[in-house]
Amino acid sequence: MLKSLAYDSESIGLSSYDLVAIAFSMSEEKLSVKKGQELLLLKHCLEHCMLLSSDQKLRESLTVPDQHRKIFCEGHATLKGLNQLVAELNTLSNDVLHENMRSFKKLEEARVEY
Repeated sequence: MLKSLAYDSESIGLSSYDLVAIAFSMSEEKLSVKKGQELLLLKHCLEHCMLLSSDQKLRESLTVPDQHRKIFCEGHATLKGLNQLVAELNTLSNDVLHENMRSFKKLEEARVEY
């Protein structure tokens, strides 16, 4: 989802690998949702990215999945890029909520039937 969002927006200054690393840094609990509740991933990603944006110590402690470097370091992910991602996630979240206003009031209530 994050990579698709970045590709579609063309304004997020984060590499594909850094986006994967940000998602990888999320807890298993936040990444595991029940069938039909996949829209919660959007909410969890937004919350996680907002936390990273506001918590410098946490942000600077995170490493990429293979542990060879920090996610947020010179020449790689930046706070500016993260804030651009937060803005795009927030826009997407609002768009989903407005599109489905009759079905649910919060993403926690959303269900995807398939």
